[in-house]
Amino acid sequence: DNYVAQLRIRTAAVIQGGSAPSGDDSSSIAAITLRPPPAKFALLDTGRPAKVAADEALLQAAGAETARVYSEVRAAADRGDFDAAQAIAAAYLERRPQDPAAHLLVGVAAVARQDVAQAFQAYSQALALDPGFVPALRSLATVQMLQGNYAEAAQLQAKIAELYPQDYQAYLAAAAAEVARNDLATAQRWLEQAVKLRPGAYEPVELLARLMGRRGDPAGALALLNGQSAQFEDNTKFLALRARFALEIDDEASALADFGRLATLLPRDALIAVTYAGLLRDSGDTQGYEGELRRALEIEPRLDETREELAANAVMRNDLAGARALLGSPEDHPDNPRLLALSAVIASKENRPDEAVELARRVFELAPSNVNLIALARVQWAAGREKEALAELAAWAKAHPEDLLTLN
Repeated sequence: DNYVAQLRIRTAAVIQGGSAPSGDDSSSIAAITLRPPPAKFALLDTGRPAKVAADEALLQAAGAETARVYSEVRAAADRGDFDAAQAIAAAYLERRPQDPAAHLLVGVAAVARQDVAQAFQAYSQALALDPGFVPALRSLATVQMLQGNYAEAAQLQAKIAELYPQDYQAYLAAAAAEVARNDLATAQRWLEQAVKLRPGAYEPVELLARLMGRRGDPAGALALLNGQSAQFEDNTKFLALRARFALEIDDEASALADFGRLATLLPRDALIAVTYAGLLRDSGDTQGYEGELRRALEIEPRLDETREELAANAVMRNDLAGARALLGSPEDHPDNPRLLALSAVIASKENRPDEAVELARRVFELAPSNVNLIALARVQWAAGREKEALAELAAWAKAHPEDLLTLN
């Protein structure tokens, strides 16, 4: 029943729902730490807007005609006319067979119709003509990733970073490729360089912290995040991630502070309120704990576990009216055995034995078990219906001779 045991699961959901935008995740958080490369890839490369914009700028610099043909190929592919895209690119290549950009456009058209083999060939030919042509390097790296050639993809991204040390996206993509081939140490070095290259940017910090956590260094991840805290104190993804690592090293005080800040920044998030409540309870702040649970229930009235917890607390301090107000009528939750069980306890304490027996029987019918049967028998016994209680227990014991608890 200890909330801390559940916090890691809950925190993962909070992180995914945070406010800091990460754009397309093709080489971002999920690709680096959670899932393999996507099954499909966008035109030109992985589809990240920053990289596409940079590569389009390079194509623009290659000349007005190249830029125009590129736009035509993209437009045809975007409207689903893949044959037209291929024909436009092929015609341009026929006129300019020694132009690496022309081969790249053939690759773009091939990508649009998911022809990985032709895309691979076209990008390779572009690089044979110009080994430093970044759009082709990046696009070929994407194809290599899709084919499972992670080492080759990493080498291509490393070459981009060598040619253009300020190409931030190359560092992230290189890290993704190294993670895919399970070289986490090298991936971490790439991300450390990305953090230095973009001081004040959140994405590389988050990626690096997640990777450090994956490598079994939550303390290092927490230290990294603490070192960046001044820049991201209002970033909900940052706060939730830092709280997660704090919990992994049992620093509940830090997690409590971060979830308190999250509760302020996201006052309508029931999940954060419930998680914050658990931390407050474990810190000994009973009043704050119940207040956050009630706030969560106001945000999302369907949180039956939270309703049950509040009602159980009220019963334990003998606030039966408060517990009744929380639970409402048993008909408000006719299929929830745990809430019905609490209603049965309240009815028994308020000397309504017949109602208590009826509710306890409904609990047993919804969730038949020896524990619920014994609870029913005890309520029956308290109501003066000893023979019924013994008959119920005897029938169960006969059907379950191994159940020593019921026999006793």
